Amino acid sequence: EELRRSDMIRARQDVRVASDALKQLLYSKDVPLSGETLIVPLDKPIDMPMKYSVLDSITSALANRPELRRARLEIKDSSIRQRVAQNQTLPQLDLTLTTRFNGVSVSSVADAYDFLGDGDFIDYIMGIQFEVPIGNRGPEAFLRQRELERKATVINYRRLAQSAVREVKDAMRTVATSYELIGATRAARRAAAENVRTLLVKEDAGEPLNENFIDLKLRRQETLAAAEVQEIQALTDYNIAIARYYEALGTLLERNGIEFDESTAQK
Repeated sequence: EELRRSDMIRARQDVRVASDALKQLLYSKDVPLSGETLIVPLDKPIDMPMKYSVLDSITSALANRPELRRARLEIKDSSIRQRVAQNQTLPQLDLTLTTRFNGVSVSSVADAYDFLGDGDFIDYIMGIQFEVPIGNRGPEAFLRQRELERKATVINYRRLAQSAVREVKDAMRTVATSYELIGATRAARRAAAENVRTLLVKEDAGEPLNENFIDLKLRRQETLAAAEVQEIQALTDYNIAIARYYEALGTLLERNGIEFDESTAQK
């Protein structure tokens, strides 16, 4: 009895710790971390099998995971910088067109300015400047640097994509295994409950309550309690596996209906 009471005390402490951790993540004025309000989940644990497609799951992960989105933006950015560097290696041709209005007067400067409005003396100047760097080493080296940077971003994207695929497949296997464990632990719990029920029937039928019978009854009750704990743990692990599966897809927030206000986040 005292052992069970100690387990209950530890479980109550774990609930308090988990509640405070959730308060810290929520960061809400309604449930401050300094308060003693206990957050209790209202949703029932899921115990139904999941249906999913490996191809759809991998496609969703590649499209939604934030690190992959960032990697794609880095590839796009490096491609633009590479094109700019490539343009800088080309010869430079400048065309200039100039129009100049002149005012001519032999008497005074003021009269010269008056002649500007007449437009009698207009100069049109056109110039072309063509420049080809000898060796072109600087721009070529800069272009080579940008090409290497783009290759590095592509390699980084491939590495992240491979990691995402592996995490998705691992999460899917964990979901399947966790669901199988629910069935196994549930069957064990039912068997243990049947054993306890059999003893209770014998006890009601007048079975002598000797030392052996009482010891067997206590051991079967203990087995039943352990089986119930294992079933609950398997159900908990299954729901955690589902959450990690959607986390691997990059859609965990959307699945739980969590949206971020970008204007508030910027402030």
